[in-house]
Amino acid sequence: MTAFVESLSGNLARAGAVAGRGGRSLWRVLALSPADDLIAFRKILGVAIDPEGASVCLGSRFLSRIKVLDHRRLRPEEEGPASAEWLASAVAVYLTGKKAIRTDIVLSVPKSWVIIKTAEFPATVRENLSDVVAYEMDRLTPFNPDEVYFDYRILSEEEGRLRLLIIAGRIDRLDPYLAAFREKGLRVAGITTHLVGLECLHRYVGPAGETIFFELREKGYEGGLFRQGAVAASLTGNFQGSGNGEKVDQVLEETAALEPDPEVADPSRPLLIHLVDRNPALRELLKIRLNRPVAFLDETDLRLNLERPQEVPFTALGGLLSFLWNKAGGVNLLTRGKRARVRTPFWLTIPLVLVLAALIGIYWVIPVQMETRRLALIDKQIAQTKGEVKKVETLKKEMEGLNRERDMISDFKNARQMTIGFLRELTQIIPKDSWLTRLRISENQINIEGYAPSATLLVPKLEASRFFKKVEFASPTYRDPKLNQDRFQIKMEQE
Repeated sequence: MTAFVESLSGNLARAGAVAGRGGRSLWRVLALSPADDLIAFRKILGVAIDPEGASVCLGSRFLSRIKVLDHRRLRPEEEGPASAEWLASAVAVYLTGKKAIRTDIVLSVPKSWVIIKTAEFPATVRENLSDVVAYEMDRLTPFNPDEVYFDYRILSEEEGRLRLLIIAGRIDRLDPYLAAFREKGLRVAGITTHLVGLECLHRYVGPAGETIFFELREKGYEGGLFRQGAVAASLTGNFQGSGNGEKVDQVLEETAALEPDPEVADPSRPLLIHLVDRNPALRELLKIRLNRPVAFLDETDLRLNLERPQEVPFTALGGLLSFLWNKAGGVNLLTRGKRARVRTPFWLTIPLVLVLAALIGIYWVIPVQMETRRLALIDKQIAQTKGEVKKVETLKKEMEGLNRERDMISDFKNARQMTIGFLRELTQIIPKDSWLTRLRISENQINIEGYAPSATLLVPKLEASRFFKKVEFASPTYRDPKLNQDRFQIKMEQE
């Protein structure tokens, strides 16, 4: 018997899981939007600013399929990163030649242009994360929130704490490029950094395992730890010597710094290298000296049908993928952490629901007609027995009277909407810089908990309301040093 019950329970659980997946798939179809990643067409130009100049990568996405249309390196006459005016002009000429002047542009900048930090916050601030990150920006970085473009990603949530990756870039460094692009009639839709784009490219071409990454140039390098689909740590620097052996020694030192636990280095953790100048001697020396699995980005199958694959600019390609791939989860510094609210579209839902309703109607019409005829026959039989019919009619009237009384009682109970009134009153009283974490309404008492710049100011405001009386603190307030807010618990009675 026990085995039968367990088998039945397992079958019911599996059937429930199948039904749940089917329901989610059906809702996805019913709520399909023309802008959905599954069907939407989008074209983007990835523009990467590199120490040697710049590079571009033009791509599109349709029916979730990403296609790289073209890529090119842009080298200014002067050495160093491309200036804002030169880069805007070069990109405008390129897009004009491609007849794609209205294409959205994604700008990818070096790690040295941004600050990458990780921070922890209470999970209770999830709904206001962008405001909290902005408020804490001067603590996390040397800059005020008005001085930077920034964005964040949630890395993990454990024991009521959110661990965030925060990336910020100075406005005075980025605004000249944005202004130059606007002057040429070009639209910059997003700003990211090379490490984020290359981490996205790493996940796109293979398993997203924990990997240490280095981009090595002639004079400098950038590095990062890729973990759980994000950049968990990062560094940048210049080589102290010009010899290949000295460069490898420095890479070995920086690799140890990127280990999650420097005291227990994991030799099986792979190292992915983007060797920009493709120095064959340095490539072979890295393979020999690095005591761990080593892969080079230019030797990786990118799973993209690329023209001139040996010349592809990986930084521009990574920036492009971080905005085209629907699983990228990248960052866009221009958003300043704001997340657009996705509204469920119903342009396809309504017609499909109407068709489904029509089918259900047809399914029910025929049985209802048959039952109608059957009821008519029964009514004829009832009419032949008048005495019994009168008794039935009397009983029906009594039932109708009871139903009316029951409805009146139900309406009276449902008319009590005091709870909604309390919620509306609290929403109007509580200041915008304060918030509640808990609200409990009992028969005659209301308890609220939350945070406010000054909890003592809330009591007179609540006391002045016509809804509440006997307002007092349920427990002592205390100052939360991280949020710089008073933690309060207030109880009151209904007026």
